[in-house]
Amino acid sequence: MKSEVTRTHNLRQNAGRLNQAMKVGLIQAGMTIKERAQELAPELTGQMTRSVTVGQPHRAGGRMVVDIGPRTAYAKYTEIPKYIRQRPGMGAISRAKGATKPWLRPALKERRAEAVEILRGALGTALRGIAGSGART
Repeated sequence: MKSEVTRTHNLRQNAGRLNQAMKVGLIQAGMTIKERAQELAPELTGQMTRSVTVGQPHRAGGRMVVDIGPRTAYAKYTEIPKYIRQRPGMGAISRAKGATKPWLRPALKERRAEAVEILRGALGTALRGIAGSGART
């Protein structure tokens, strides 16, 4: 009986391709969520809108994640209910501009399905590229 030998020299290369596709997909998905967050952000001076960023993908707890959010220190007063109640002296202008309602989490909820499709597309393209190259693992 003939023993079959499995080639594994392409395994690291293919894992790298998938890793890179995941990073690109996370950034693209993050940009989609960032755009919606900027639309929903309370705006008086525009600082909150401009401060929303998408970080670089990194590993955390065995998962690959990307951080999306504002850089301003006072953003928590507009997003987290505990802080909304504690904020002293929130004026009429702040309330009129929407400073008492969360905006980042709703943006994530609205764009979650689109972000998942972006990730699926990026990984699917990478897998098709691996399969199309004739690589075996």
